[in-house]
Amino acid sequence: MVSSVLREITGGDEELLIQLLVDLKESLTVSVTMLREATDAEWTARAHRLKGGALAMGADDIARIAARAEETGPPDADGRSRTLCEIDKAFADFFAAV
Repeated sequence: MVSSVLREITGGDEELLIQLLVDLKESLTVSVTMLREATDAEWTARAHRLKGGALAMGADDIARIAARAEETGPPDADGRSRTLCEIDKAFADFFAAV
């Protein structure tokens, strides 16, 4: 489940890989929080940031949801809630599997 790019970056060093995953999880957590708190004007840029971080980790489901959020722009309150719930689930699933 871990991106082959991350394995390559760490040169197979498991300790370094774990630290990198911890750092990336922190970064993704910040990105999810930023999206959750985004105004309509900030939504697209914050979804883009989340998508990039997710792609770097190989978190394809998170990246897919963030890409959809970026492409469609700021949703209404119900759509925002659904999108954030999807992201939360994908986030939990990804880190449970890592």
